[in-house]
Amino acid sequence: MSAPAWDRSRPSASPSESSASAGRSPAFRRPASSSDSLDSSPARTVAGVRDAARRLRLGLLSALLCLPLLAGLAAPAAAQTPTANPDGSYTVPQDWALKPSDVPARTKFRLLFITEARNATPTDIATYNSFVQNEAASGHAAIRPYSSRFRMVGSTATVDARDNTMTTGTGVPIYWLNGDRLADHYNDFWDGSWDAQMASDTRDENGNAVAGNKHWTGTQTGGSNGGTKHSTDYLGATNVRQGQWGTGRNPINEAAEPSGNVRRTLGLSPVFVVEAPPQQESVDVSLIWTETIPAKPEPGGGNLGDDNRFRTKRVKETDSGTTDVHFYVRTERLHSSKLPFRVCVSGNATQSITNSPQPEAGDDYQLVVDNAVQGRCVDTSIPANARYK
Repeated sequence: MSAPAWDRSRPSASPSESSASAGRSPAFRRPASSSDSLDSSPARTVAGVRDAARRLRLGLLSALLCLPLLAGLAAPAAAQTPTANPDGSYTVPQDWALKPSDVPARTKFRLLFITEARNATPTDIATYNSFVQNEAASGHAAIRPYSSRFRMVGSTATVDARDNTMTTGTGVPIYWLNGDRLADHYNDFWDGSWDAQMASDTRDENGNAVAGNKHWTGTQTGGSNGGTKHSTDYLGATNVRQGQWGTGRNPINEAAEPSGNVRRTLGLSPVFVVEAPPQQESVDVSLIWTETIPAKPEPGGGNLGDDNRFRTKRVKETDSGTTDVHFYVRTERLHSSKLPFRVCVSGNATQSITNSPQPEAGDDYQLVVDNAVQGRCVDTSIPANARYK
């Protein structure tokens, strides 16, 4: 006899199989105008004027009452910043549009983009942060909800870039927005050399490649000074330090030029963390032949042969709703006597063994045969002259 085969869909039943005596397959249940004539008389004229005035007043009142409603319709609510995790990070889904492809679940990362150009004359870091945030708010749809949390990578006379961007300590990987990884951690970000620092690597607030090779930072790099303000060329000074793209260039601290010139800036996101995959509970279903079938002729020819085999199937479901998972044990051809087998379950899911028609609260599944709730194992068989159970 050939080994039984799995068949998720019920095969066409033979007359003998459709009878009640054939039994049902094991299943898992889961917890689931009027017109006015012309009249030139004084009385008629006065009455007409009064009536017109009354209608005018009523019309104005109705229009004024509608104004608040119309104003409400015309002003959509501003998007709110998502709630941060206790550590200040923001959870994003695994299919988030800007999640780097090499970042797995439960892993943190940040995104960097390059802005439009501006001067570097303001002395207050808040001015630069607002500039970056406004660009993020009009950028890629995926970052708009987080726009108020973006910061400029720059230093003023009183604020260091690493404090403004919260890039002290070991930190997390940093990627170009919709682009490649540029730094493995914060020290790597401030060491004066990035993994992706060519002009072609850069991305704007929409995740698109941009032109230009210089940008304001007012910051120095390397060692313990990495991320701190330049001694003389900080934002708001006469001359301001800038980074530059290209091989052998420093993306943070390359040279300085007058602050009245127009250059781009860099915007850094808050920390994002990829959500964990949904919790799944599993049930192992093993089909075990319980006896050796002696060789004997089969209807239509062929031998059953000696068989002592098993097949295993794993059933996975997320913990939601009620679902019946049916399975059928099927042989490849008819056999002349019933074929016993045993179904056993194991795994970390909680089995319900009460006789209620649905699993109780807190339980995950029931093992059911012929509408009867079973224990961990159940002995049953494929009827004679049938191919499935």
